[in-house]
Amino acid sequence: MKQVRLSLLFSITMLVVTIAGPAFAESGGGEIYFTKPLKSVLFSHKLHADDLGLTCDMCHMKLFDMQALAAQEKPDFTMDSLYKGKYCGACHDGKMAFASNTQCARCHGGVKAYQAAMEQEKRNPSPKASRAPKAFVYKPKDAGAVTFSHESHLQSLACKDCHSGLFSMKKGGSKMKMDAMYSGGFCGKCHNGKIAGDIMECPKCHAK
Repeated sequence: MKQVRLSLLFSITMLVVTIAGPAFAESGGGEIYFTKPLKSVLFSHKLHADDLGLTCDMCHMKLFDMQALAAQEKPDFTMDSLYKGKYCGACHDGKMAFASNTQCARCHGGVKAYQAAMEQEKRNPSPKASRAPKAFVYKPKDAGAVTFSHESHLQSLACKDCHSGLFSMKKGGSKMKMDAMYSGGFCGKCHNGKIAGDIMECPKCHAK
């Protein structure tokens, strides 16, 4: 009976990856396929961020680095660590979410599921620009509103280039000031007239 249940769960995993896979990449960081400590685990940002309402800063940077799959290169990225509350185990503790030492097939799809997912990604690659919130509107008191587009910045940057060295992962967590930007902080890190437009070109960012 246990074998039948595992087979059924595996089949469902395969179906989700093959049919609904592209939908997972529409928000957040897209699909992440971990191949360690066991192959393979599908982590869906859409499920965790959009459907469950978790915020980016709940996992980044405390539990996971911004760089995809960086965690699985760490020596302590093991199932035993998860059982002790690290990485995925911080939430999958049997209270907030199902425990990491139970319902294994809900996460682990195995080699076949991984291969199917990679084939699906080749056929329908997830656009890089879809892997982050689309835009934020900042409304400073002393200047016109600024709309920050993740989509345009992700054409040449990766998430880790700004988070969390320059900006907090939490919305509103960075208290930005123009003086700091003039000195190379926040947006001024790149908007220095060399890497990107000069921070002094106010109308390019500030509405009205």
